[in-house]
Order: sequence, then structure tokens, then C-alpha cells
Amino acid sequence: MTAVRRALLIGSGYAGLPVEPSVDSVYAWLLGRQFAPEEIERFGGADATRDNILAGLERLAAVDHGEAPVVVYYAGHGHLYRTDIGAGEGGHAAYPLLVAIDIEASADGVLRGILGSELSRALQRIARRARNLTVILDCCHASGMVRLDDDTDNVAGRASEHAIGVEASERVARPRSSVKRGASRGAPERLSEQVVVVAASSAGGRAYPHPVSERLVFTDALLAAMDRHATWDGVLAETRARVQAVWPIQHPAVFGPRYRRPLTLEEQLPDGDIYRVERKGEDHVLMAGALGDIDPGDRFELTTLASTNYGPASILGRVQPHMIHPEHTVVRIPIRPLPQPCYARRVVRGRRHAVALAGPDSCLRAALADIVVAAELRVAEDGERDLAARLAVRHGMLHVFDSLGELVHCAPVDPLPADDLRRCLHRLDRWRGVSRWLLGDSSGQPVRRCYELRWGRADEETRHAAGAVQVRPGDALTLALRNLDRGEPELYAHAFRIGADREVRAWNAGIGAQAFAARERIAAGLQRAAGTHAFTIDPPPALPPGVYREWTLVAVSNQTFDVDLIETPLHARALTTGFNRSWGRKMRGAERMFDIVAFPYTLELIAGA
Repeated sequence: MTAVRRALLIGSGYAGLPVEPSVDSVYAWLLGRQFAPEEIERFGGADATRDNILAGLERLAAVDHGEAPVVVYYAGHGHLYRTDIGAGEGGHAAYPLLVAIDIEASADGVLRGILGSELSRALQRIARRARNLTVILDCCHASGMVRLDDDTDNVAGRASEHAIGVEASERVARPRSSVKRGASRGAPERLSEQVVVVAASSAGGRAYPHPVSERLVFTDALLAAMDRHATWDGVLAETRARVQAVWPIQHPAVFGPRYRRPLTLEEQLPDGDIYRVERKGEDHVLMAGALGDIDPGDRFELTTLASTNYGPASILGRVQPHMIHPEHTVVRIPIRPLPQPCYARRVVRGRRHAVALAGPDSCLRAALADIVVAAELRVAEDGERDLAARLAVRHGMLHVFDSLGELVHCAPVDPLPADDLRRCLHRLDRWRGVSRWLLGDSSGQPVRRCYELRWGRADEETRHAAGAVQVRPGDALTLALRNLDRGEPELYAHAFRIGADREVRAWNAGIGAQAFAARERIAAGLQRAAGTHAFTIDPPPALPPGVYREWTLVAVSNQTFDVDLIETPLHARALTTGFNRSWGRKMRGAERMFDIVAFPYTLELIAGA
């Protein structure tokens, strides 16, 4: 069957918003990318109604697109509809929606806008028949509109949509909103991993037209950037820079396979030790620090490509660390101005961390030494104490201990699972830096000044701080966050489990804005009653019965942020050891501000369980 290329362009100019020039620009751009006019459906002016938009989405879902590009573009207003529906006791909920041109015709229990859950449901149907789907939303609150991994077709969700429609039609829709529902326990798909969502604004933020031309700043910046960069990651960096040169308070974002080439399935993945370089105040910073294993002896090459596949002509300059912080590294840049995107690839490592080999015979020792070197570590010298890991053979099994001396992995020595051991050592190399921060003095963190964070076992009352909590496989840990700031600044969060094997697992799937909270609790993990969310504990695969230390780690920010789940949650855009609480409502040009909270607990593994 022939793959079908299609695009749906929507321009809802409600309240006189000048969207048609931006829709025209996208239409022309697609024609220049081998789209035929008959492959592009447009709704603008009086045609940008709720019924037409949903029907257009349904037509896309009715066709098998294979690997052909499919584009859904929306330019218009986005709002957050605030209501008591679906909220916990004493709170309110906020639901994101697209504002169709006929929003004021809401009546008889039908809201003539499109709720984020309805949009997500329609996009899920399309994504199941289109591997190469790109969604571009140039509207306010765009980052919170799409929840591709949520269960959007359940009875409770449909009932909430109906109740909102009844209430809103009576109000004649003053739409403002956003409740984020966690991923369904039974959802078999991770559509967010295959669909590119390009958002003009954060979940609680706004998108603006140009103050002079009145054209939509984001769309113009996006189209210009797509002609200049090979990946969505690069496109976003330039788009954000262009947008924030006009509106510093607007925060574009991209979610999904960000290293994919626009409108293709080809990816230009970053390989090797590659880090983004950004401007932070007066400094240029490499977005990794001591927690990311940056060493004073490291040397980096600067390039605009997030890849090791570049030649000498692509090298912008060479830098070395000037000042290493826990989460970022200040570097001296030899070029002005710094192009965006800009990456630093580590070409020379400082002194590699050591792994001690305790007790194996000469043949096994040689095999283990090869694995250590393959993991980009080195065999420890006699008496060396500062270790990333220690390997010891006991009763015919290889035991792996971390930098704290705790058992994290067991493996047979015959045959030796080289790939598993190499991955384990990679984890422990990073864990060495993370553990020093995690177990250090965090008393200076002004936690809970702007929000309330509760954590605990699902069968117990959640608490403000960790106590003597012990869990077994199958138990669930719960997390709830409530925004206490009456100024209603945006809050986002990611939650993670640092396991007994030192692997970092994300609680909340999908995009960063899933954890948006405006006076309501954060959505992290599996949805439970009353706004609390849970994470079910599974046993690490290679540990014997015993009691092991684990942690729940929560990163909270005033802006949406992307986290590289493959590395560690501490490789977010920037993580500081404290949360600057001096933020205003608009924060013109303000930097991201983070708070990191760790809840320790113990995991009991029982023989035969």
C-alpha cells in the first residue's frame, strides 16, 4: 500500500488574532517540501470550527500513512479552563483547550473548543497509523495540550469532558485551563516516543504576536530555523533564541524524538560525550558539571552538530573547563557571538575513575580489566581509595559494589556477561558523582516555601519527609505536590526512582509539561485518587535477597525542562543546589530555577518472592 502524505493546517483567528499570514507561510513551506496542494487541508476564518477541526483530524486517522510525513499545525488561541470539576477537596483543576472560531456558540452542553484530552485522543488515533507525525501548536499553553501516553478514552475522562461542556456552555466559555493525568497503568503504547510535538509556549505560559508586524513570532521563527538545521533539537534552539529576542517570557519547546530530521524518520543522534553549550548571564556554560563527571582535565571541541560525525571545518573552537559546578561548567568561548545550537564534544578525558578488582585469578582478572576499559574506566592501583566500583568474586559469583561499598549487581563468572557488566559500570561511574551530591548537606535548600511536597507508601498517609519507609516489590510509593504561591507561578516536576542497582527510572512518562501544577498536585507516575500519583516498585534483576537503599528523587522547576532519562535526571538543562524563590509572575529574561528533593527508603528482597 502506498504511504499517504498529508497535512492539516488550522488557523483560528478568534477575537481578531491575525493567524492567516502564519498559516499561509506554513502552507508555502510545505509546498516547497514536496507536498502537493491536494495533500494539504486548511481551515481558516469562519471554517475553523470545532466540528471541522475534529473532522479533519478524523480524516487523517482514517488513512494508513506508513512512513510518509503527516503534519498537524494549529495557530490560534489556547486557554486554561479553570473549574472545580475533577479537582481535589478545596482545590481547582485547569484543563487546556484550543479555541475554535465558534467558541462563543457553546450551548446545550457542548463546548465549542477542543479540550486537550480530545486533541490527544484524536492524535493518538492518527499516530497509530502514521509513524512520521509532527504536531506544531502556535498558541498559549501549548506544552500542556498533548498527552500522547495518557488513557484519554476512559469513562471518567469522558464524563469530565461532558461535565466541563455543560458548565462551560452555561458560562459561554471563558476558557482557561490544565489538568495533567498520569500515564495509564494499562497503556501498552508510548506514542510520545514516535510523535514530534513542537509547542510555542509552556503549559502555563503564553504565545505572542510580533508587537509591530502582528505576525505570530513562533511560526516565523520556526520556519526560518527549519531551513537551517538538521534536527528538531537544533531547530528548537534557534527558534527559542529568535522568539525570546522579542518575547523573553515565551518558552517554546519540542517533545518526542528531538534529534529526528524534520518531517522524516531519520535521526542524527548525539553520540559520544556531547553536551549543549548555552549562555547563562554573562557566562557560557556547558550543561553538565561534577554530577555529570566533568573533570578539570577534560578538553572539548565546539560544533553546531549534536554528533561526532563532523569534520575539521565544523569545529568552531576548543575549550576546557574554567569553573566546574555540580550541574554545569563555565567555559571560556573563543568566538563571539555564540551560534545556536552549540555543542561541546569531549575529545580528551581527564583522569578516568577507577575500579578495584578484588581476588579474581589472572585469567578472570584480565577479562574483567578489558570490560573496565570498555566502560571508559581504569583498573585501580594498589591502595587507591577513590573508586567508582569494586568487583569481587565470592562463591563462584561476581559481586559488584558501588562507590559507597553497597552491593548493586551479581553475575556469574562463567560465562561472563560482558555487556551487562559494562552497562553496570557506566551507571556506577555516573552514580559516583550523583551519590556525593545526594548524600551531601542539603540543609540550605529552602524546600516547601512555595509548594507542599508529600511522599510515602501508598498504604500509608503521605508525609512531608522520608521516615523509616521500607517497601517490597509490588508496593507503590506515592507523590503529591501542591502549589502554595498565590501568584500562581508555573511549576513543573520530574520524579525518578534511583534503584538498588543504581539505575535511574522515570516516574512520569511523556513530556516535561505533564507535571504542570497551578495550585493543584503534580502528575507523576500512575494516577490515583485525590490527585496523588504512584509508582509501583519492581525488583532489580540481578540482586540476591537482602535489604537495599533506594531513593525517590524529585526535580521541581518554574519552567518546563527536558531531562535525558538515559543519562541521569541530574543532566537536565540546569540544576542548582537551591531554589531561588525571588521569582515574579512574568520573569522577563529570568533563568530556570530548580529545587531537588530526595526521599530515601529501603527495598527488601525476599527469597522466592
